[in-house]
Amino acid sequence: MLYLGEDNSAEILTAWLKEANRTRAPRTRSLMTSDLLDDDDLHDWLNITKANGATFCNPFLGSLVPCATDHLIPEVFKLITANPCCNDMASEIQQAVGISPQEFVTKLLSHAANIVCSIQTPGFHGAGNQTCGAAWMRSLNYHYNEGNVSFDRYQTMAQIPNDQGCAAALGDAITTANGFEMAHVFAKPVVPGSCVKPVDDLLTWLRQLPIAQTTWNGVTLRHFFDDGKCVNGSTINEAVAKAWTGDELLGFYLDIGMKPEELARLCVHFTNGGYGKCAFNETIQEAFPLAKDAITSTTTVTPSTTPKSSVGLATMSWFVSTMVVTSIGFW
Repeated sequence: MLYLGEDNSAEILTAWLKEANRTRAPRTRSLMTSDLLDDDDLHDWLNITKANGATFCNPFLGSLVPCATDHLIPEVFKLITANPCCNDMASEIQQAVGISPQEFVTKLLSHAANIVCSIQTPGFHGAGNQTCGAAWMRSLNYHYNEGNVSFDRYQTMAQIPNDQGCAAALGDAITTANGFEMAHVFAKPVVPGSCVKPVDDLLTWLRQLPIAQTTWNGVTLRHFFDDGKCVNGSTINEAVAKAWTGDELLGFYLDIGMKPEELARLCVHFTNGGYGKCAFNETIQEAFPLAKDAITSTTTVTPSTTPKSSVGLATMSWFVSTMVVTSIGFW
């Protein structure tokens, strides 16, 4: 496996993430506080059904994903690799993830499809089955009207140790990464259960990436995933304050849905790899069965400077942002 040099990783990550923040549209509020969602819309969004999941997943799996993986993605990267201006960008991505950019994007899409569109049997409340997307939305928002339950769950999900993941998915008591005992994360009987498996596959894959072995502004990235480790929220606050200011810094906190003082109370960890002995009551059929082998790398080049190509800089900022948001968003 390739390891990026720790000496310059903070410099490179800061450049990528600054470019991502610079090029996105300015925002002043998060989705859940947006006036675009009235009470009826919010109720529908929080009570997604099996039929809603099928309406999305049938064309997504039947048309969009095959078109993207078989035609669109290969053609895009064919153009990229044929352009000498993109050589630095492609090299930087491969060094960061240990596989070709095309393989990375294709695999990321497949993981996303599994998280949303895998089929869990049986479903909630006597349903024969349901998509995992529906299972997650219902689990996250069950008893939503009893207060800001979803937000509390969101914060708790971001600090579950690897040995507590199974209990969390089943609605049992857990102890968080910072030592707090919780009666449950999800309220029985509406729990994600076996639908944590596609999320676990994604996070187990992300923790193997070469870029996950680096340190960024004092944050050891692998501690987000390793057994017995977590990253103190105050350390994250310090890291992002070094990277961004003003609207860019505000954008980060809007993205994660927390204020700095709320993040500072957490010790962030994305539970992964702890579901092998979990006794789920449901079976799951993956939308795209994926090989569980470790990532291997054929390159040994270590970057020593920040990316110089503006195209490479923008694309790599997209890649890093995607990886971070995917990790935060699903566990």
